[in-house]
Amino acid sequence: MLGGGNPIGGANPAGVGSTLNYIGNHAYGASGSIDVDNNQTTLMNFNTSNAYVIAEFHFVRFDSGEDDIQFVIEQNGEDIAAVETHSAQYRYNQIKILLEPFSKYIIKGQNTGGTASIGSGVTVVGRSYQ
Repeated sequence: MLGGGNPIGGANPAGVGSTLNYIGNHAYGASGSIDVDNNQTTLMNFNTSNAYVIAEFHFVRFDSGEDDIQFVIEQNGEDIAAVETHSAQYRYNQIKILLEPFSKYIIKGQNTGGTASIGSGVTVVGRSYQ
């Protein structure tokens, strides 16, 4: 166990879900494909342990189309970062941020270019440090 965090491997070590999993000093998670429309939709929702994590978030839209998808990272109730995919031609984005210890993170997606449901997702990989 990583001092108060998820057990090694987390609740779902090999699959997708909304939490952050830890194995040794590595952290990872994947939302899978979730339909995102013009309302904010939660893709991931997790708490960090007593370690900080240097994390890379990879955002993707799985469907073709011209609508833009905005992805927002919220920390402890405040939006701290956002990226947007602009149409199917640019359907992949990434951002690297520091995840602080003992913090709550919510990763949200929203179709800002229309009302259609677009399959979207996020994966996060990183290394934890104490």
